[in-house]
Amino acid sequence: MASHETNGVDAPAGRAVRGVVRVFDLLCGVMFAAIFLVFCYKILRRYAAGDAVAWGDELTVILFIWVVFI
Repeated sequence: MASHETNGVDAPAGRAVRGVVRVFDLLCGVMFAAIFLVFCYKILRRYAAGDAVAWGDELTVILFIWVVFI
């Protein structure tokens, strides 16, 4: 038995909390990657195709706000 566990009751709860934290870390990483990809797509469309993407700004702001909330 590890020294940080006092009994067998709190061990599953600790594993569950670590699992939830790991899922949220992964989710934030995916959202940051999506922010970066949408940002690059906006730049590519604006300068290569001459067409501005309006939804890109809104999506990046929404994703960034959710990352901050999480």
